[in-house]
Amino acid sequence: MRFYSTVVDWEYIQRMSEDLIERMTSKLFEDASFSEFVVQLCGELTREQDDAYQRIKRDFASCIPKDVGINPYFTIDHTSKIEQVFM
Repeated sequence: MRFYSTVVDWEYIQRMSEDLIERMTSKLFEDASFSEFVVQLCGELTREQDDAYQRIKRDFASCIPKDVGINPYFTIDHTSKIEQVFM
């Protein structure tokens, strides 16, 4: 019985790390049910941050540049005073 020892060239593996990661990822995500599970898991893990983002987004939905301290001469909305510069 012969045993073959495998020598791993770690420098080669490090150089090829992006390719290896891409290949492993594509193999893992070939299965649609596994891919869907991972997406759901990521959604659960980031739900708290997403909820916080949605709250902030709602709070600032009606915000105009003047509300956050932007000078009206630098805005392009209905509060803009840029027209006065050209008159």
